[in-house]
Amino acid sequence: MHSMVRFTGKGAAHFAHLHLTSTLPQNGFVAVELSQELPLSAVGVEEAAVQYVYVDSPSLEHIVPARGPSRGGTALHVHGSRFSNTQDLSCKFGNMHVRATYVSEQEILCLTPSHTHGGVALHVATNGRDYTMNPLLFSFLT
Repeated sequence: MHSMVRFTGKGAAHFAHLHLTSTLPQNGFVAVELSQELPLSAVGVEEAAVQYVYVDSPSLEHIVPARGPSRGGTALHVHGSRFSNTQDLSCKFGNMHVRATYVSEQEILCLTPSHTHGGVALHVATNGRDYTMNPLLFSFLT
């Protein structure tokens, strides 16, 4: 099973029209077809190669510990699956983003930020932007 993604619209100022078609197979690699009405040679580009790699979103299972002081600094072990060792690996506590440390495909480590007391949703992203849809709850204590 695979999905098909198609983007059509105006491109950069150098291009009259940009059409991108992408097929996303289960193996995690993306095949991309790129065609333009204006040849690349017309804008001084002899050859172009585009390669994309799709990384499946991590899945969160549990955290240890589930609570810590509101002053922050708690070493939080996040357990799940499909974690990737990327430079943009991050945790988000509510709307506060912090860098994460990769331990394995099943575990990452985040230091909690300073936060007001109460429960907050914890999300994880491998690219610093696209966070998990299944948050876990972390409680900040006074």
